[in-house]
Order: sequence, then structure tokens, then C-alpha cells
Amino acid sequence: MGETSTAPSQCHRGFVQPVSFLSNPLPKNVKLDFPKYFRNPTSWVCRWEQYFQIHNIPMSDRVTLASFHLDGDAQLWFQILKQELLYVSWEEFRESLYTRYGLKQILDYFLELTKLQHIGTVMKYHNQF
Repeated sequence: MGETSTAPSQCHRGFVQPVSFLSNPLPKNVKLDFPKYFRNPTSWVCRWEQYFQIHNIPMSDRVTLASFHLDGDAQLWFQILKQELLYVSWEEFRESLYTRYGLKQILDYFLELTKLQHIGTVMKYHNQF
């Protein structure tokens, strides 16, 4: 196991306090499920970083734990990322996730949608989506 980070994480333009600053530490019998990826990388990363801090997950184990909870094309994206980088740090994982699935990606899809024109049959137009 590696070292844990004690610096606060940036999340939703705020921060998550390190575990040592929690006013009421969680009782040992409280179970927090690891958040599944749900197509909103900002919320997802924020919740993951909270989970990592509460459970004192070392930086060296974060990518392994997070990537285990990816599904579908996000899992395929991660496999390709691992082939390209060989070793993926948490910072690289997080930034790559934002690049692939973040707001810019959503805006690009919206721009493409606004460029669609109805030419030909309704079925042909529908297939452009």
C-alpha cells in the first residue's frame, strides 16, 4: 500500500475535507458503497474522492479501485488508456476522464445535433442521431 494524500480535493468548486477533519467520524459499522460511474464525471470523481478520503485509500490504489467500477464504453476507454500510458496515475485518470466524458464532449454532441437537417425520409433523418 502507498501513501495517502492529506490535501483537500477540489470538487464542484469546493473541497472535500480530509478524514482527520471530519467532525463526527463514521462509525465502523456504517457501510458506504463505492459509487458506480453514471456518466457525469464531475459528480462521479467528487464522490469517489470523498470515498477514498473516508476510507484512507492510498493514491496508488485509486485507479485500480475506480476502474473496477466502470461499465460499457467507459471500461473500453480505460483499457485503451492503459495500453497508451502503461501506468495511469489518479491525476491522469481523472483528467483523461474529464477530457473524454466531460462538458466539452457533451457540448460537441449538442453542436452536432444542432447541425442536423431534415433531408430525405424521416427514417434517414432518424438514423443520423
